[in-house]
Amino acid sequence: MKRILVFSLLCILLLAANPCWGDVIEPGTKEIPLYYQIENIDNYPEYFFLAHGIPSPSFEVLNSSEFSFYKLSMVYIYALPESEFNPVELENEDDSQINALFQNDSRLIKSNLELSGTFDTVPESDKLEKAVMILEIDSLNDTELIISKKQMKYYFTDGTQQVMDFQNQENIPQPLNAPEVSEYLLYILLPLLALGAIIFIIWKRK
Repeated sequence: MKRILVFSLLCILLLAANPCWGDVIEPGTKEIPLYYQIENIDNYPEYFFLAHGIPSPSFEVLNSSEFSFYKLSMVYIYALPESEFNPVELENEDDSQINALFQNDSRLIKSNLELSGTFDTVPESDKLEKAVMILEIDSLNDTELIISKKQMKYYFTDGTQQVMDFQNQENIPQPLNAPEVSEYLLYILLPLLALGAIIFIIWKRK
């Protein structure tokens, strides 16, 4: 009986530590997808814009529409003069050839901004459904592509939206209906209460 209780105790401790393993989502929570959109991309018709990341996408031609990618990828945006290259040529290349091109081709103009594939994980009761980061091209020349974060658009299950301006480039403005601290405390208190109960049972059986 004591072995069972000790095993249960270890399980509770592991849950309370709240580890994060790859694609695993904690029970009772949901992952909010993150999309990107370049607001003024149409102001640069003489360029192609490509997204390239590790492990994916190998490449994606961008336009004014929203785009997203695998949540564990780290992605950069590249500009390429339309007169020098056609992305269609990449369709017959394998991943290693495409990676070599993005690492070595001097025609590609790499942006300053590294993009993340995930926004956040929230309780299932949260009404937040989708997040979109609005980007803006600040400057583009033969050697430099400067992109800034302009706004966050939040979409909720009840059909409402919120638009939040970036006050600085380091901090993402949070939606106004962000879960109360008490909701997050609940995920901490429940494992601790269960742990206390197991310790009490073990102590009583001594």
